[in-house]
Amino acid sequence: MANPRVAIIGAGAAGLSCAHELERLGCQPVIYEISRSDVVDYIHRVVVKIN
Repeated sequence: MANPRVAIIGAGAAGLSCAHELERLGCQPVIYEISRSDVVDYIHRVVVKIN
């Protein structure tokens, strides 16, 4: 398979390093990251309602 696509969850140091290495090896990394406000919204919608 030429240029396989690989999903990377998180654009932190580890995710970016992983993307760099995968690209170097001929893969197509796709980085998924959510913003801090999305995390806060999720916590308020799901976690707070459970408690």
